[in-house]
Amino acid sequence: MIAALAWSARLNDGRLALERGDTSAAVTALTEVVEAQPESLELGAAARWLRARAHLQAGAAEAALTDLRWLATRPVPPELRRSARELLRAQGKPESELRPVRSPREEWQALQKLLESDDDKDPQETERELCSYLSPEFLTSARRLFGGIYLDMLREVLEQEPAMLVGEQVDPDQGEAELRFQQSDLRYRVRWVQIGDRWRISSIDAQRVEDAGDGRVVIPESGAVDTAGSVPESPPTNTAEIVTWVKQLSHDDAHVRARAREELAARLPTARSLLRAYTNDPDPEIRWTIRELLSRP
Repeated sequence: MIAALAWSARLNDGRLALERGDTSAAVTALTEVVEAQPESLELGAAARWLRARAHLQAGAAEAALTDLRWLATRPVPPELRRSARELLRAQGKPESELRPVRSPREEWQALQKLLESDDDKDPQETERELCSYLSPEFLTSARRLFGGIYLDMLREVLEQEPAMLVGEQVDPDQGEAELRFQQSDLRYRVRWVQIGDRWRISSIDAQRVEDAGDGRVVIPESGAVDTAGSVPESPPTNTAEIVTWVKQLSHDDAHVRARAREELAARLPTARSLLRAYTNDPDPEIRWTIRELLSRP
């Protein structure tokens, strides 16, 4: 905490120096923050943005490109990513330079090959290779919850045939993607974020589904469609309640998130117009969940 406060203060030093036109002092202070927080999506990202602006203000456009490319290819706040891409375009840099080398589906297929059973393969080596496909946030969560990579769970999710893929969504501007696929009565949702020139997994969740008996698959907890295909009466729409449930989609507690998803799904027929306002919400959990809900019939 003390270190974070110290680097926040140093970031502010760089900002103030930039505001008064002292680009040299700004670059010095901001470089210290970047070197101390090289992969930070908060302090480090803010320092890179200010340092790029300082370089541009000093007429050193080439020096700004490294920071701008970093910001344009990381899951930083959307306004930072967008601004970095706009500045890169202004410098004549094509969008093709910012694209990942492989699509999320190609990364998934590469993961399948990596996780293929091989008695001669060293499990620790497999785990090290696997880490290169995962975002830092995913790794942190896995290590906190499981003391390491939950390799068996990943095998179950990722060792699927391409035919099992039931949905794909890629947003290159936001640097986010989602693959949805089904195994027996479970539907998995694998979310990806762009980090540098790669797509990396940011989260995996599963939802149990049921066969309605007529070839359709329904999600029983949603309450949107029953097994007979009739649409049940929806609870009355209350704007304040909808806003509350939407905010809880990003709650730290998985049970709270699940309850919020259920409540919104139950109100979907009468709340679609309200929910559309959140399809580009800055929080990726909210944004993707709302988009998934609105994609339902």
